[in-house]
Amino acid sequence: MSTPGMGVVISNVTFVGTNTVSVASSTYEVEVNCSSGSCTGTRDWSGLEVEGGSAGSSDYSGIIGFTV
Repeated sequence: MSTPGMGVVISNVTFVGTNTVSVASSTYEVEVNCSSGSCTGTRDWSGLEVEGGSAGSSDYSGIIGFTV
């Protein structure tokens, strides 16, 4: 992952229903890259489905219902 941006706080992201995202095979499914204190709360991603791409990575432990 690249260096995270600073000054933007993202919190409590929830996917409701079924949300399917298609990505190119040359990209990652999901990448979560938080700077210090910028990711807060719990993110319920159980309604997220990703098609294509390779496994991504995350430096944030608050995601439930989805394996990054």
